[in-house]
Amino acid sequence: MESSGETVYVEVPSETISIESGKVEEVSDIPALENRKIIYTSNLVLESTEPDNVYTNLENRLALYDAYIEQEMITEKRFTLKIRVRSENMKDFVNDIKTDGEVVSYSKTSQDVTTKYSTFESRKEALEAEHKRILELIEVEADLNYIGSQLSNYDSLI
Repeated sequence: MESSGETVYVEVPSETISIESGKVEEVSDIPALENRKIIYTSNLVLESTEPDNVYTNLENRLALYDAYIEQEMITEKRFTLKIRVRSENMKDFVNDIKTDGEVVSYSKTSQDVTTKYSTFESRKEALEAEHKRILELIEVEADLNYIGSQLSNYDSLI
């Protein structure tokens, strides 16, 4: 049998899911995990006698799940894909493509980037405040230049 491997990388905006005892639960029920910024990565290897059909079916599903192929490597016997999927569609997308062949392996990992995200958010806010102040100073400088040129003009006329 020929193999078809799909690697699914998912960036999670503000809603996340949590795996607990093999069940998927909404994080909104778990206060400590609310508003976490978590990137999930799933690796799925399928085996199929018709890998071209698996690939075609996968391509046809991309729009349905608001997904796209970020990277792909195709050889004579293997398709390796890196697919970006929105977090709210990841579970359904992975479950859907699992039906296209025999699952050889499946794994899922997560990376909590909440702290890094918060740091960037805070830094952005600080830079925006600084930018606003710089623009105000530029406006003051323009006024000073105008007044200076007017005074120079009057000095030349006096």
